[in-house]
Amino acid sequence: MDCGYRLVGLNEPICPECGRAFNPANESTFSRKPPFIWYLYWWPGALLALGAGFAWCIAFYINQELGWGLFIAVPFMVGALVGYRPSPKRGVGVVLLKVVGLICMLFLVALLMLGELAGVFCGVILIAIFFVPTLGGFYFGIFGSRILAAILKTTRFSQREHLPIILGLLLLPGIAHLAQRALAPPIQIETVQTEQLLPLGKMQAWDRWVFYEEIKHDRPLLLKLGLPTPSHVEGKIQAVGDQQVCVYTGDARLVKKATHVVPGEILAFDVIKQEHFENNSIRLIDGAFDFEPITDTQTRVTLTTRYVPKLRPRILWQPIEHTFGHELHLHVLKGMIEPTVIKASAQSKGGER
Repeated sequence: MDCGYRLVGLNEPICPECGRAFNPANESTFSRKPPFIWYLYWWPGALLALGAGFAWCIAFYINQELGWGLFIAVPFMVGALVGYRPSPKRGVGVVLLKVVGLICMLFLVALLMLGELAGVFCGVILIAIFFVPTLGGFYFGIFGSRILAAILKTTRFSQREHLPIILGLLLLPGIAHLAQRALAPPIQIETVQTEQLLPLGKMQAWDRWVFYEEIKHDRPLLLKLGLPTPSHVEGKIQAVGDQQVCVYTGDARLVKKATHVVPGEILAFDVIKQEHFENNSIRLIDGAFDFEPITDTQTRVTLTTRYVPKLRPRILWQPIEHTFGHELHLHVLKGMIEPTVIKASAQSKGGER
């Protein structure tokens, strides 16, 4: 019988569940093995993976330790816990379990978004970053853990077939974090530079410099999705020591202080305060506008931003950060060229220099 009804203590050899007859003397008409319930086969592993993954994410976010443990070990653990089965069933295909693992990963990112630990755009980036480790962990759970189980079977530990492997997977994010602390090189200051030749004379270009937060034209989609929306600015920078407060939606703000001002040559500033602005990702240090005259009507403007990154592994996050930096610089350079923006900026600053 494949309906799963227990055929013990019946008055007649007919299954009350499905109505089929069986012969107690013929084992081919019934089964001594418990029925295989597919959802019970993967459901416990999926719940364990989701719960453990979310708990580790909360711990890393609270302690602002966003590195190997969070971005590599957590999704690897989720995939491995879903894929690992002490007694694999032939009826459950690899594809089905793989889908379950990916669904768990999506649910994990959704929980982070609901808990306001990640926004929509950050959630999309997390899905892209989590995808490969989740698949790697899944295949380890299916194949690699069987090798470990075979080794553990040679020991005398009563729970050798599954407990050490499950505990090892649950502790993996913490182990990865400790490995990062011991092995990863110190964080280095990152520099993003973007230069562009503007069809403006040196002093004309100088009179049109503008901060990102002051630009009125529409922002690129990447900046709309990935950065807070500028609200307004308070104060002006005209000489060394001047400060400007850049306010964003959601109570985010940056305070910039001029450190080097030479009209027509350079404007450099420090970021002396950063509140609710990508605090878990980067710490902004300083920036600069450099003006290099090429001809009477052409000036090369170089924008520089320096920051201390907080996200690891750097091989993943550095390209993302630099892409955002260059996109922001290009937006500012565009703001120095577009007439409507130039007019507004020149009126507010040019007459007082």
